[in-house]
Amino acid sequence: MRRHARMLLALGLLMAADGRQAGAAPRDADRIQGAWVPVSILIDGQQLDKDELGEIKVLIKGDGYTVTNAGQVADRGSFTLDPAKKPKAIDSTPAQGPDKGKSMPGIYELGGDTLKLCVARPGKERPADFASKAGSDQVFYVLKRAKP
Repeated sequence: MRRHARMLLALGLLMAADGRQAGAAPRDADRIQGAWVPVSILIDGQQLDKDELGEIKVLIKGDGYTVTNAGQVADRGSFTLDPAKKPKAIDSTPAQGPDKGKSMPGIYELGGDTLKLCVARPGKERPADFASKAGSDQVFYVLKRAKP
């Protein structure tokens, strides 16, 4: 009888632990996964026109990203997140182009189906807020999760 009681207690504890994990909020690394499309992009204080946003898509898979424009790869690389920092930090490293292999410090905010990113050029300070002023060497992106 005691043995059955211990087994039931152990089973109950396991089920409770599974319930906590299942109900836990998804981590940012999981929530950021998928396809995103730009709503706006502000580069060094200059807003891109809706036409310039064209067919840009960002695919995030694992710790990598691929940016395409009209189906052609425009950029790809890797990133790391640090959600413990305030604001949350992201460091991306392009795998091609003039900044290939150079870390680009940034900040991010995930809210529902919106992802905000503000990234500085390599060698610059991490942005303190979500903005891109003329001469700042920063890019501010507002992305929405792409519809399947």
